[in-house]
This record gives sequence, structure tokens and C-alpha cells, in this order.
Amino acid sequence: MTARPGLPPERALDLVERAHDGILLLDTAACVTWVNDAARTLGWEPDDLIGRSVFDLIAPDDVARALEGLGAMSDGHAPPSSVPFMVRTAAGDWVECDIAAWPLGGPGEIDAVALHVRPTQDSRVLRSLLERLLAGARPEAVLADVFDVLYHRSPDMRAVVCFRDEHDRVVLVGDDLDPGLTGVDVDPDSPWATAEATGDEALYEGLASLPAAVAARAAAAGFRDCWIVPVRSDDACIALVTVWVTEGGAPARMDLYSVRFVAQLIELVLRWRRETHALERAASLDPLTGLPNRRALAELDDRGAPGDTGVLYIDLDHFKPVNDRFGHAAGDEVLRTVATRLQRAVRPTDLVARLGGDEFGVVCHGCTREQLTAVADRVHRLLAEDIVLATAVVSIGSSIGVALGPASSGDLLDRADGALTAAKQAGRDTIRWAD
Repeated sequence: MTARPGLPPERALDLVERAHDGILLLDTAACVTWVNDAARTLGWEPDDLIGRSVFDLIAPDDVARALEGLGAMSDGHAPPSSVPFMVRTAAGDWVECDIAAWPLGGPGEIDAVALHVRPTQDSRVLRSLLERLLAGARPEAVLADVFDVLYHRSPDMRAVVCFRDEHDRVVLVGDDLDPGLTGVDVDPDSPWATAEATGDEALYEGLASLPAAVAARAAAAGFRDCWIVPVRSDDACIALVTVWVTEGGAPARMDLYSVRFVAQLIELVLRWRRETHALERAASLDPLTGLPNRRALAELDDRGAPGDTGVLYIDLDHFKPVNDRFGHAAGDEVLRTVATRLQRAVRPTDLVARLGGDEFGVVCHGCTREQLTAVADRVHRLLAEDIVLATAVVSIGSSIGVALGPASSGDLLDRADGALTAAKQAGRDTIRWAD
């Protein structure tokens, strides 16, 4: 091994032997002739690899790429900086590694190849995160192994992210820590409250600068340093990352890159989920009345609903003349008033939806015939009352089809639609039950 000027050969060898990443030498037959102690990160004892073909250590699907790379080096082409390969561990598992190769020997002649092998967590974590994100998994499932990026670099770290989901529930992802060390249910004067309010990172090296109660909990858990990183989006704090370093571990600031990288991944996931949820809600809501639309009604999950389900299919009797005489703005005002009255007429657990145009639906889970009759009568009565517009007073009324049974909401809506047709054929302004 040739050292650079000023570095004795024995120091150069010592440097390579002590490297945290695997260094292997291959002969011209691609067999391992030397390996440093870092081979143990993949479970191998260095002596177990001597004499093995490198093609026994990489996945069969990767062999062709490896041969192509070795051939390119033999032809005098510079190797790429690093290439991902699946590498076999001593236990027989496969681990993705970045492998860099460079030729050794005299000018125009290669007598050995050196390999630099580094297990990669980043690419695995990113691939897994994106797959879960695109599959629509919940944020806690998407972020399940995001901290592997940290632990790959700093095994002395313990980390957790705290955020609220779309239902305003507190969610924790990461290590199983004392809640008092995660930012959950904290005092307004705590480090987490300060970080959330200011948006500034807070690094506490040693426990002396932490509040006494937090310091006591941290000492009991064997921690020394604390790093709190707010995750911000649109000038709002959407999550708090807390990193603790165990007593005897490297200072937290040594892992500046990966901690901030994790914070960026968390921001990506939470922003994606928030915006996707907003789009999903928008796709299921009628923009005029704010009620669920036909799509929301079709996707309604009836599983687990106790008792029978009742459905009303409602058509406004004299809505078109309002539009024709007073304009669409007046018609929109009528539809918003109808939506408000329907919500007043039903039970708190019932669902009111706008099905399109001047048609509305009501789904009543777990109701009796008497309860459904009472709801239908209230709806019919309220919709018969005059509606006061900005420029006129109008009366519209309604025709209602009713269905009740153990079937799904979709099937009952079809039956109620048939009953509505019968109600309109009978002269409107009436209620008809499905057979």
C-alpha cells in the first residue's frame, strides 16, 4: 500500500484497518485477499471472508452489474463514485450497501481492486417512506422507521417526534420514552413549549440547564444531552423532534446533518398528509352547502351499525321556478337554507348529504320505523315553511322517498329513489315508503 507523502505506511494501514466502513481487497479473480475489522458490521469475521469470491457476497441480480463495472475498470474507465448493491450478511440476510471500487496497480495494469462498503440506511428508509406515503398510510406508519437514519450514524441517540393528527390527537413516533421527555403534556415554561412558540432549535448539553423536573427524569433514564427541533410549515410548528443522548455518548451536535434531515422528512410527510386529507375532504363535500356529497354517501361504511338503517331521498318540489324567476344566486340561497333545515330536522348521529341539483339524502343508522317516520315528518314540515330571500319570499316544499332495513346505505338509497318517483307521480308534496 502506497501512502501519501508525510503519512508513514504503517499509519496508513492503521487508518484503513480502523475505518468504520468495510474495506476489502480483491485479486484479479475477484476473491477477497484482505479485509478490515469493519466487516463485523455485517456479521462476518474478517478471516471468514478471505478467499471468498465477491460474487458470493452480492445478490445474484447484482452480479451482472458488478462484472460490467470490473470490466470497465480493466478497460481503463474510471469507476463510479459508489453503486448500490445488496450484500449478504453472515446470517444470510441481505443488506443494501453503497460500494465504491478503485483499481490498484501500476500504469495500465490492475493487480487488485479495493472496495469501500458502507451499509446504507438512508435509501432504504426513503424508499419505505415514499411507498407508505403513496399507499395512503397514516403518518405514524409512514414515519415508523424514519429514525433509523439517526441510529445508523449515532447509536447513542434516542429520538421521538410528537405531532397532532387530523383529529387533533397527539401522536408519538420513535423510541419508547418517558412522556415527560417527549413534549407531551408539558408545562408552558418547558423547553418544548419554548421551542414550539419561538420556532428555534434548543440544544441542552448536560442536564444542568434543563428544568429540574425534566433533568430528574432524564437522569433516571440515563440521558445527558437534549436537542429539541421544531418542525415548521407555513410559519406554524407542526411537530417537535426530541433527541436524547445517553450518558457516555457522542455530543448531540455531532449529528447535525441527520437530525435536520429527519426533521425535513417529517415535514414532508405531515404536509403531504395534511394536504391530501384536505383534498379528500374537498372531494367529499358539496362546496355550496358544505354537506357531504354523493361520493361521501357512496363511501359510507355501514359495518358495525346497530339495528336497521333508514334512508330519505328528498327532492325539492318547486325549486326550478325560483332559479328562473329570481336567478341562480337566489337558488343558491334556497339550497343553503334547505341544508340548514335538514340538519335541524335529523338526529345528531344522522348524515345529511346533497346528492346533486335540488336532491338531498339522509342516512339514519340504528333507527326504528317510528324514529324514521318522525325524521321524515320533521323534514317534510320544515321544508314546507316559507324561505325569506333578500328580494322575495318563496315556498318550495318537498317529495320524499323512504326506505328502511338491514341493507347498505347504497342499496337503501336506490330503494328510496324508487319511492321518491312514486311520490312525485302521486302529485308531489308527499312522503312514500319503499316496498
